[in-house]
Amino acid sequence: KGVMTTKFYEYLGVEKPVLCVMSDEGELEKVIRETNAGIAAQNLQEIKDFIVEQYNLWKQQGYTQMPVNQKIKKQFSRTEQAKQFVEIFDKLITI
Repeated sequence: KGVMTTKFYEYLGVEKPVLCVMSDEGELEKVIRETNAGIAAQNLQEIKDFIVEQYNLWKQQGYTQMPVNQKIKKQFSRTEQAKQFVEIFDKLITI
C-alpha cells in the first residue's frame, strides 16, 4: 500500500530528514519509521513540530541530517538491489 518514490530513496541515501504529509499508513511510513529517516505525519501539529525542530537544527549546525538506521538503509542500496536481481534471475534460469 502506498507510493515509494525515488526521491525518498535519494533522501535516505544522503540521510536528509523526510517529512511524509499526510501518512497513508502504508509501506512508505513503515520504511520511514524503520530507518529513522523522519516522520510520516498524521496531523498538522506533527508537521509543525517536525519543521520547527529541523529548522532549529539547521540554524544551530548549518545543516540537517537524520541518524538513519544503517543496517536497514543498506537493504535499499543499489548493491543490495543488484544482488536481489541476481538471485531472482538465477532462480528463473534454474527452473
